[in-house]
Amino acid sequence: MVAAQALRDSGRRVLWLVRSDFADLLKDQGFVDEVIAFDRRQGLGELLLLSWRLAARVDEVYDAHANLRSFWVRHCIRLEWFLRLRWKRWSIDQILVRPKYRWIRLLYLRLGWRSWQLEKRGAVSFLMPLKPWLGKFSDRRPEYSMVLWRSDTAKVPVDFAHWAKSQARGIIALAPSAAWPNKRWPIQYWIQMVQELGRAQPGQSFLVLGGPEDQFARALVEELGPRGYNALGRWTLAESAQALAICKGLIANDTGFLHVADRLQLPHVAIIGPTAFGFTVSPKGRTASLRLDCQPCSKDGRDACRNRENLKCLRDLSPARVVEIAKSIMADHSL
Repeated sequence: MVAAQALRDSGRRVLWLVRSDFADLLKDQGFVDEVIAFDRRQGLGELLLLSWRLAARVDEVYDAHANLRSFWVRHCIRLEWFLRLRWKRWSIDQILVRPKYRWIRLLYLRLGWRSWQLEKRGAVSFLMPLKPWLGKFSDRRPEYSMVLWRSDTAKVPVDFAHWAKSQARGIIALAPSAAWPNKRWPIQYWIQMVQELGRAQPGQSFLVLGGPEDQFARALVEELGPRGYNALGRWTLAESAQALAICKGLIANDTGFLHVADRLQLPHVAIIGPTAFGFTVSPKGRTASLRLDCQPCSKDGRDACRNRENLKCLRDLSPARVVEIAKSIMADHSL
């Protein structure tokens, strides 16, 4: 998002090709002129057809994902430019790709080669490839004061808004799930954490975020009782982001909600276990991590733990430690 914002600020018109399940997060935002959604269930053929049609409308392409799908998109656009004799567009500087350093990742994560700083700050890594277009502009520290998800198409769910107004202590959002189980702090630790937070701040309220597949977190919801609001599987991503914007903080595993909080300048605690890329940039964020010698061992948590004590990086991270970090980052909110 910071890349799109930087490109828009440079005077460019920004068209964003995105999966349909993420499109609502981008609609009606000031830094994107047009959101072009595709449904990945339609297959590669439909995506290539969409890319071919898009080629006539764009002069530059920035591939921020550098995955197999985006590889075919950018080469389809380049082919259309070539066949239509759009020579100016076909030059090498008209398509930029964000590097992922896959060989270095392999050395770092698999072979333990730690001489390279793998934990690149996400927002900065999206800006740096844009230097050929933006020059020194891309060296600026990304701005985080812009509040996103303020559009009329993604309002806070009405029942939650009413409940939130009655919570005198404000609301702390919790994201106990993650795409891969190896990124999840044990659910019993979440329960112990909210118990400690409740003792530190009587009357503290919580919002539990997650998808329909995250029903394992119902134990946390049951522990919270009337102090908690259960949003598991009830909201879209845009609704969850809008609700998060009115909370006073977030505590989350390495998951997408961290990066929403990052952009909202919302105080947040990132619980990081085996992964290498869940770090946020905002000064209002803190990381809860043991920094064991074996960390990180996976780019996204899908790989098996290689420590003799399975998931030691998460199991030895105590609820008391996370509470301590949460108190420090949310001090201005009387936690």
